[in-house]
Amino acid sequence: MKTTLPILLLIILAVLAGGISLLVKPKTELPSAESIIEASAQASLTLQPELTSVKVGEEITYAVLVDAGNKKIIGVEGYFEFDPSVLSITSISPGPLFALPEELLKIIDPPTHHLTYAVGTRNPVTAKGILFTIHARTLTPTKDQNEPLTFIREKTHVALESESGDKRYAQEETATIFETKQIVILP
Repeated sequence: MKTTLPILLLIILAVLAGGISLLVKPKTELPSAESIIEASAQASLTLQPELTSVKVGEEITYAVLVDAGNKKIIGVEGYFEFDPSVLSITSISPGPLFALPEELLKIIDPPTHHLTYAVGTRNPVTAKGILFTIHARTLTPTKDQNEPLTFIREKTHVALESESGDKRYAQEETATIFETKQIVILP
């Protein structure tokens, strides 16, 4: 009896503690990924070629378009991967969106297959349009549609002016949605 009483008390305490924890912890459901993106999506980027099929040796221009709704755009930091056996990047230049664009970073690195470009402005704009353009020459034909130039999604960010008017990098406030187009390079 002496050994069963402490065991019985421990069992009763455990049951009571479990019951109390159920009463104290409110049951909450985590929001779905779709609702988080929908609630915080403030900018979308589109990489758009002017053509969907080109011939080897032709120039192709990619336009990087942004749409931030009613948010003011300060700039973009774009990171891309490209296939240097298919495309030769010839130039990158600011688009017409910013009246006074400032190029902050421009790196074309075929050995690593990376392209990095950042452009911004001191006069944020509420608009959608072309942030910058990437000009390339096609080098080899492709078997079918592919994406020889794509965003590195986890690195590319749009900088927006905050609600208070602060001109700061607002990565945590933005969810960037990407869209790319496929092209075919003909012989």
